[in-house]
Amino acid sequence: MWPFSTSYPELRVEQVGVLLHNESKPEVADINEKATYDYIIVGGGTSGCVIASRLSEDPSLKILVVERGILADTWASRVPLLSANFDSKSTPAYKWKTVPQTHADEQEFRLVAGKALGGTSRINAMLYTRGAPAEWNSWSNAGRKGWSYKDMLPYFLRSERAAEDITGDHHGREGSWFIRTIEPWFFSFLPIVLSAASILNLPTIKDINDPSGPICGAALMHRTQYESGERQPTSTAFLPIELALERKERLKICTGTIVNKIDFKSEEEGISKAVGIYFESEKNKGKVFYAKARKEVIVAAGTFGSPHLLMLRQIIFSPLIS
Repeated sequence: MWPFSTSYPELRVEQVGVLLHNESKPEVADINEKATYDYIIVGGGTSGCVIASRLSEDPSLKILVVERGILADTWASRVPLLSANFDSKSTPAYKWKTVPQTHADEQEFRLVAGKALGGTSRINAMLYTRGAPAEWNSWSNAGRKGWSYKDMLPYFLRSERAAEDITGDHHGREGSWFIRTIEPWFFSFLPIVLSAASILNLPTIKDINDPSGPICGAALMHRTQYESGERQPTSTAFLPIELALERKERLKICTGTIVNKIDFKSEEEGISKAVGIYFESEKNKGKVFYAKARKEVIVAAGTFGSPHLLMLRQIIFSPLIS
């Protein structure tokens, strides 16, 4: 019975790209329609899944999502306590160590990121925070038009499906992402924390995402979780199997894929435009494939992956690249 008889439409590299027989990019004539997309999204993580869902709402667009991890949708991945255990071999996560930190007594720290469709939203603490309005407004004031809190609010509202106990017009009710408040009984030390905050003249904040609330204080966080208690990463919120199957002709999701570099084309006035990507299978490395983007290549490879990819192409200068 569906959906148990129908698997998630994960694709392989050879199904979405053109195989290169040398290091050079294929001629335009050799890039067939199968390997040509309107938008290519590098990274099917926390943000990449949302972008893919929104762009593929337009039936005239063809979208490719490439993600290094796989679907990794198991019963353990839905249990918050188990899926957030970074030491478990079953947790789909990258684990790195930093270099010795000068301002932390030369200590090395562990860095963790999700390695699955849904990215770090598959393994994190499920906390949902929008950020302070003043931070968004500072971006807008610095010249990033369209990034003020007022500009972003409609997108927050559209994405959210806030629980009944979360009140206010600044929350959405019909979105895909279930937002709930952590229950007070979950932390037995909560009264102690609130008492300590009061002594320090820090207010108790009822709604951590209320734009009119104070920046500093003590609050119960919001979390992205189904009523059943299961984790809800962006992969199941915005790219559930029903949607992925419905849009599979125009939305291609390629997992287990490494993007080696972004291809650029020089245009007028010395401006370069991203026009494609080079990529390969993580399991079967050595065969490089190419996919072309008509409109944009969107880099959504996460906190660590995005700058790494851009540094490889020297879009971001780094002394680490030589």
